Amino acid sequence: MRNVEASKRAMSSMEVILAEPLRLERLAVDIHDHYVSACDQDPERTQKSYDCLLKQSHCIYLLLKFKDKYPEWFEEKEKFQMMLLHPMKN
Repeated sequence: MRNVEASKRAMSSMEVILAEPLRLERLAVDIHDHYVSACDQDPERTQKSYDCLLKQSHCIYLLLKFKDKYPEWFEEKEKFQMMLLHPMKN
């Protein structure tokens, strides 16, 4: 039981650290800079990114930081036509 309590305290401390607004802002800048650099080095790269954080609220805050700092990332560039796949009938 002692390990469970210690784990809960550690996760709570980590959540406070990860949710700090300046840390999330720096994270947004770091992700942006790394992504742009990777795409510049390999223009044929499929341009997509996947980010995962501890809590949904952190993800939303990070998304809002991206939208505030890099609004061009939220402009619609292409329209993709949805293709529905149906199982083949015998």
